[in-house]
Amino acid sequence: MLKHRRENKVVHVLHCWRCNSYSTPNRYQLKDGGAVCGLCGDKNPLGSLVRLPLILVTEPHIIYVAFTRSGKHAHGLHTDLKTALGPWVVFASGDVLERALVYLGMTPEQLEHHRDGMRRWGQGTSKLTIQPHRKNLLRIDYTKL
Repeated sequence: MLKHRRENKVVHVLHCWRCNSYSTPNRYQLKDGGAVCGLCGDKNPLGSLVRLPLILVTEPHIIYVAFTRSGKHAHGLHTDLKTALGPWVVFASGDVLERALVYLGMTPEQLEHHRDGMRRWGQGTSKLTIQPHRKNLLRIDYTKL
């Protein structure tokens, strides 16, 4: 009998209420009738466990980040640039958004493109290679990837 390919494997993933991250089974613990997030340490109800393909939460993905108002508002877009992956998120300033994008996995070339758009127009769209096992600062819905 053939084994299932890893990318087709569906597992229970914790969608944390506090940090909004998606954690694989080796990144959370089941304790006292709930699931404890490995990133923020918050206890979540068992209803926060969702079934997703393993590849969605363990592989890097390319998305686009639309930003406006000098970087204070941003949200994630699918590579088709039409499908919104989450709501608009408000940041304190453009610098805070920039630090969040670097945390999520923006490369130096992508960061330079983002700064160029910010300097020229104050708004735009930047490419982002989002890394797995990070706090979901852009509140991306992984089921839409």
